[in-house]
Amino acid sequence: GTTVASEPCDLKMEDRLRCVDSVTALLKDAMRTGDVPPEVFTRLFKVVAKVARSIAGQSYTVAAKEARKRLYVTREDAEAVVAQAYRIVFRNVNAAPDAQMSCAPAMDRIVMPYSVTIEAVRKQEVLQQAFPTETTRRLNIAVLIDRICQDEVWMSEIFPLKRTDAVWSCLSGCFEYCLEAFVRLLPASADKTISQILFATFSTEQSIGSYMLGAPRGPSGKTPLMPTAVWSHAAIFTFRRDATLEQITAAASRYLSALLGSSAAEVSSSGRVGMRLPGVHPESPLPPPSADFRPIDVAIAAGGGSDCVTCSAWLAHIGAPRGSVVLQPGRARLEELVSAVPDLAQELHDPKQFFEGTDLLGRTQYIAKRIGLEFEYFFLAQDKQILAKGSGAEVIAHMNSLADAVAAKLHSLQATCV
Repeated sequence: GTTVASEPCDLKMEDRLRCVDSVTALLKDAMRTGDVPPEVFTRLFKVVAKVARSIAGQSYTVAAKEARKRLYVTREDAEAVVAQAYRIVFRNVNAAPDAQMSCAPAMDRIVMPYSVTIEAVRKQEVLQQAFPTETTRRLNIAVLIDRICQDEVWMSEIFPLKRTDAVWSCLSGCFEYCLEAFVRLLPASADKTISQILFATFSTEQSIGSYMLGAPRGPSGKTPLMPTAVWSHAAIFTFRRDATLEQITAAASRYLSALLGSSAAEVSSSGRVGMRLPGVHPESPLPPPSADFRPIDVAIAAGGGSDCVTCSAWLAHIGAPRGSVVLQPGRARLEELVSAVPDLAQELHDPKQFFEGTDLLGRTQYIAKRIGLEFEYFFLAQDKQILAKGSGAEVIAHMNSLADAVAAKLHSLQATCV
């Protein structure tokens, strides 16, 4: 029974959006108390969300333009960018039916939720969690990616993980189906990144200014805050097809020098890394693969942890050849730098299994076989002490030894990476 006046509004865009937030909060309170039936709330909220997007309009784009350019953003920047906020909400198996979990599960055991939803919440509530203090600054990954892509030899592609032409007779093009199998069978708790990506692939909200806050990770409570559309897409980076070998090695050398903080680092045309220092030179690579070697894809779980699961689902999604390889870097002390691991038939039960030892990789390998993925899994033993505290020359020597070990393993498999 409310009439909305059509006269021009003198309130600033931020103030108008705060009004929308207040209306949303009132509607949710009314639904909880029973004053508004759920089905009526759903219809009303869709109207409120549409009003919010309309209010934002061009003013939103102008206000957010400068904030989007900053490498490190503050809560004030987020205020200008976020128009509508969502959050992944899960309820614990042992919690009361109406208890919403806004903190990470217990760290001494894997806790499975019995309910997971993506819910619209007040923008201020999300920003308070993402920026707990006035001095909180967060890395803007989009700006970092833009800076990388400005180089003449790089390009990026946005690849949707949700496919409308999924082929049910095979797993190619079915990222979310593979991911769901791993999440359920590992099992992975709701705060794991692979779980949150899975939840996001089923979200339908894709409008500009819509942001989703993930579940907090660990005691620090850190959680990603990204546009809802970004959650269900993969960013693909590669060298331009017309780039020369000299351009590629020069660009790789510049990025390596920036990472190591040394202008002496360089990448040779053979792909090995060296430093322009006495006694430190790129060594000769292994002989080139034979012409009859079978082409495969190689996926390295660069972030460690659950990334070996993401790699598996991704290889299935792009239709990688049988025998393609997933490499899981980690801290386990093994006799060889690249080692096969035994299958783990038992479910994971301790959160530490996700980042210590080889249990996660063994369990992932076991599940992959059960769902028909014909991939090879290997553990890549990194020396974290060298990578964290070693000199530039020591880091490079260790990385080259890892690269040699991977190349040697591919030779033993009579395969070549495509």
